This record gives sequence, structure tokens and C-alpha cells, in this order.
Amino acid sequence: TLSGEKTKEKENSSNLDNSKEWKVDFLDNFDSFNSDNWQDQRIWVNNETHCYVPDNEFGTREVSEGSLKLKVVNVGDKRPCDNFDKYGKQHPETQYVAGRITSKNKKEFIKGKWTARLKLHSNGESSMFPAWWLLGAQNNEPPVQEADENICWPMTGSGEIDIFEHHGDHQKNHFTTGAIKSLGTCDKGDWWTLRKGFDTLLNEYHEYSVEWEGKDLVYRVDQKEIYRNKEIGDAYPEKMFAILNFAKITDTSMKGERYKNKTLQVYTTAKDTELRLTKTSEQVFKKKVQPLETEVAIFINPKKTFQKYLGIGGAITDASSEVFATLNETQQNKLLESLYGKDGIGYNIIRTSIHSSDFGLGSFTYVKEGDADLKTFSIEKDKEKRIPFIKRAIDLIKDDLVFYASPWSPPAFMKSNKNMLQGGKLLPEFRQAWADYYVKFIKAYEEEGIPVWGLTIQNEPMAVQRWESCIYTADEERDFLKNYLGPTLEKEGLGDKKIVVWDHNRDLISERANTIFEDPEASKYAWGIGFHWYETWTGGLPKYDNLKNINESFPSKNMLFTEGCQEGFDTERLHFWPNAERYGNSMINDFNSGVVGWTDWNILLDERGGPNHVQNFCFAPIHANTKTGELIYTPTYYYIGHFSKFIKPGALRVSTTTSRTTIESTSFQNENGSIVTVVMNKTDHTIGYKLIVGAAETYLEIQPRAMQTIIY
Repeated sequence: TLSGEKTKEKENSSNLDNSKEWKVDFLDNFDSFNSDNWQDQRIWVNNETHCYVPDNEFGTREVSEGSLKLKVVNVGDKRPCDNFDKYGKQHPETQYVAGRITSKNKKEFIKGKWTARLKLHSNGESSMFPAWWLLGAQNNEPPVQEADENICWPMTGSGEIDIFEHHGDHQKNHFTTGAIKSLGTCDKGDWWTLRKGFDTLLNEYHEYSVEWEGKDLVYRVDQKEIYRNKEIGDAYPEKMFAILNFAKITDTSMKGERYKNKTLQVYTTAKDTELRLTKTSEQVFKKKVQPLETEVAIFINPKKTFQKYLGIGGAITDASSEVFATLNETQQNKLLESLYGKDGIGYNIIRTSIHSSDFGLGSFTYVKEGDADLKTFSIEKDKEKRIPFIKRAIDLIKDDLVFYASPWSPPAFMKSNKNMLQGGKLLPEFRQAWADYYVKFIKAYEEEGIPVWGLTIQNEPMAVQRWESCIYTADEERDFLKNYLGPTLEKEGLGDKKIVVWDHNRDLISERANTIFEDPEASKYAWGIGFHWYETWTGGLPKYDNLKNINESFPSKNMLFTEGCQEGFDTERLHFWPNAERYGNSMINDFNSGVVGWTDWNILLDERGGPNHVQNFCFAPIHANTKTGELIYTPTYYYIGHFSKFIKPGALRVSTTTSRTTIESTSFQNENGSIVTVVMNKTDHTIGYKLIVGAAETYLEIQPRAMQTIIY
């Protein structure tokens, strides 16, 4: 929608004597649609993907309370279009219609000043093309150029001045202004020499104008000069008319288009069935009917969007790499494609450890014991299996890659307990050496062609584990960040790397956020906070409210799920459905709490849930039987895929609520305009529900113990 508000008379124009009052020859307050001022224009000129319709057909034009709204409307099915371009070419069938009005044949003027107060319903969206133009009067002979006409755009008689033009596919909160320069022959114009782009808040009213001042064309926003076409005003001596236009100029779906009559696709995974990310239905939205208290409903409001989606993925650990190396080439390719390929589930996040974690064959570091100067630093061990595995994944992920690393423990000689295992603390005298260690890791991996997006400071900094671990209090992590790690990365030219604090459970996360983010000198280095899901070991439920509190308290900081897995491996439970439902519940609630990305633990483990050098065996979404080479895809793989396969990096979370606790749901809108809604049913009964999106609805059913993804 493009809105134009009341204009105001301008007194004492700068090119007139101050004793004279500027005369407003044409003023429209839009208290109604005045047909003495405006007419519909239906000529097809800018490769529009819609059809211009007259007389407010399909609600494409609304005038009320001093505001004119022009709209592009999705009418559902494609329909014939009677628009022609000036050479007689007819517009193809389209499901989109729009309004476009012009003052031609009613009001034409020579020079002067032209002003409109405009705003958009958002700050810019793909396919959006609103404009406030002046055109030479000969340029509007409807609908087709006749043989005796001489419409010679952009020469005298049919020149063009664009006061306001926004290209939604290029930049938000931005517009261009300026004249079109004639190149001396018909249909030959220079669009850009006399034009310039400017930032503006598109979703607020601003006054956009052009004025002839002597030989110059002067462009203003809110009466402040922003641009001037010098010595060009006399090139436009003809009668001119105004156009207000809101167009759709690409095939990208519109964020605000109506959903009535739009088709949706449903993909399902369900217990005790063969359904695994299977397309199960295709339906059409109809007009919404007021839902009843007796009905189950999911409510989607596409006008309310929240955090930007970073992605989903998992950790490529030494354990995953060892198992991957046992597979033959065919199975290796199958695994990679199923996780990262175009027909897989779309993983784009990779986490790895800085030297060893428990998931591997043993403890190791990148330096010899006691080398505080890090002269022996080497990642040769990682080059054997881990790095080749990571590189093959990156080749499939390409530009959407988010790669980050976490340490489980500093080398033993840097710690208070002289042991990489069993907790202990980083000794004060090694804080700088440990900060330098991160730098060497980043540079070494990037020399291998692996771009490092960021790192976490310490895996699980409040857990004394029988494997690699290290304790940091909140104060200690804050001080290490602000006094050592942050400044060191910045000094080494790595200030763009994202630093994630905490990297532990949701239970104590608020205290860590309060301590670090309230300190400006520490907070400036922190991109956000990471967390795991293991707080339930105490017997409680997941603490999603703590995430919401952080999102409200520190809205400029990001939240990232950095690890989760089902503990306590049992071969008999490889297809245990509650494992998958734990993932579904966490992902839905984490995203609804403001989380931007979600990282599973090991992407691949063997038939025993390892290898793990302290026998801490766990589940993964995919297991490999190293004796037979078989890949075992657990229900968890498919439940994660209901998010990662369909939601694309850059998507925005969309307001989503349910009327019952028996179903859980979240939604994202991809950059192409499509909305992805994920729904989970943990009950043993089929649930019928209304999916209500804006003013449209459809009725769906979800099987017992099932996950659905709905795309529309």
C-alpha cells in the first residue's frame, strides 16, 4: 500500500518575491476520491506483474480521513488483463491487480512546485515499486499509441521527473529522486546520471517535492533540500501531470498479500507411519470465519515479525569425523547430501571444538605441554579427518555457512588443576596466552579455507565434568572477555568475529547475561549468548522464560542454541519417538523466545553412541553401523528437518500463537515472501485445527505424535 496524506500550501517560495504568496493551483486533501482531479491510468509500462484495474475494483484504492491508499491485491486465480503497453502489447494473465492514478486530462501544469506526503506500510519489501512521478502530457495517451501520435519519450512533450521511487528488491528505507535525461532519440533515456539515492524512513509520513528554481530542479524532503539537477529545468518546459503508483515488478511473493485462495502445502512426519517429511496435502485458504472456543486454532499475523533467522546445523566433532571416515564413498556422499545438499534438510551451521572434547578418541591440544608462547601450535591432527569432513560440508552449504568453534578446556599447564578434565580454572598468568590461542586457531582454520564466523568463550563454564571442562564464574568470563579475548581479536584484525558468551544451560543464563551485558566494556565485544538444554537434569522443565527475559532485557543481543542431544545412548531407543519430540518442543519454544539459530550436538555417531573417550555415549540424528556401513536416520533427523529444510537464512519469525496447549507452533517468513509454519502434536490423538493467517483460514488435521510443516 502507498499512502498519500494531505498537502500543505507553501508560502513565500524561494524563487518569488517575499511580498507575493505562492499560489496552490491544485490541492487534494483526499477527503474523498475527487474525479475532477484524478483518473485511473491503465497503461503497462514497467514490466509490472499485475494488471491495473479501474474504479477501485478489488479494493485497489481507498480514500478516507485525508489519506489515499493504493494497493496491489492478490485475487487468487489468474485472470485476463486488458492493459496494453503503448505499442499495443497485451499484459499476460495475472493473479495480481493494482491501482494507479493520474491527473492527466484533468489537471496539467507547467513548472512550479509539486509536493506529496507519502508513506509505505513497511520499510521496504521485495517486489515493491511505489512511485510519485511527473510525466510530460503527451506520455499518457490511453491506451495505445496511435499512428498519428508522436509520443517520443523522454524528449520534450513526454519527459519524466521521478520525485519519489522505491525499489524494494534492492534496499530498505531508501528512495531515488531525479530527472530522466533524454539521449536525443525516442525511447532512449539515461535513468541515473540525473538521479540519486537517499535514505528515508519509508513507513513514516514525509513530504517529497520537486520545484523549478530558475534553471534548476530542486528536490526536497520535509522542505529540506537534498538534491539539485543544475541547469536542467528548462529541458522540461511542457505541460506535465502527476502519477501516484504502487506496483509489483518481480515474481517474488508480497509480504502483505492476501492469503484467501492461496494454495498451501503440508509436509508430515508421524509415528507408526511411513511418513517422513512427506508431502501429505495441498489446500487452499478461504475467508476467515470467527473461531469458536470449542475449536483448536493457530493464529498467524504476518504483519508482526521478529528476529532474523541465522540457521540450523550441528557439530562436526572428532567423533563424527572418525565415524564418517569408516564409511565408503557412497555412504559418505549420502550423509553429506542428506544434511547439507539441496535435497537434504538444509543444515548451514557447523560447530566444532578447539582441540579435543569428550567426543573423540582422547584428549589433545595444538601445542606441546608447557609451551606458553605457542611456538609449537599446529592443527595437523585436525587435518587428518576433521577438516576434510568440514570442507566437504562447506562445499555444499556455500554462502550460507555459519562456522564457529568452542573450547572445552585450555591445555593442562594453563589450569589450576593441571588437568584438562575435571574442571579447574584458567590461571591468571595464562589469560593472554589463552586469548592468543583462539587467534591462532582462527587463523589456522582460515588458512585451510574455512571461514570462521565466530566462537564461544567456554563450553559449559559452570560444569565440572569427567571430561574436558573449565570453570568460569560470570565475573571471570566477563573480565576475560573485556580484558583479553575481545581486545586481542580486535588487535589481530579479527574484530568481526562473533563472540558468544555462556554456552551452558538455560537455568543460570540470566545471571550470566546480566553480569556481562550490563558492563559496557565487556558487552561491546559480545555478539550474543549461547545456551544448552541440559538444565532438566535437576528434574525441572526447560526454562524458556529465561530466554524471553534476556530477549526483553537485552534486545540488541542475539541468542543462539549451541548444543543439545539426548543423553544415555540405548540401541533399543534409536527410533524412540520422545527423543524427536524433545527436539521439536525445544526448537519451537526457543525460536518463539527470540533465538536466531539452533545447533545440534554431534551430526553423526556410531552404533554405540560414540566414540567418546570417557564413555559419555549419546544419541545423534544419524548413526552409522561401522560394522555394516549402514546409516540409521532417527526420528530426530526428520523433526529437525521440518525446520531446517524449509526455513531459509534471513527469514523473519512471524507472530504465531495457538488456542490449545495440545499443539505447539512457530512460523517464519522467508525472504521470497513464503511463510513456513511448523506444528507439533505430542498427543496420541489426531487434532483438527484451523490455520488462520490474517483474514484467511484453512482447516487441517495433524496425526497423533506428528510434526507438520506448512508452506504458503
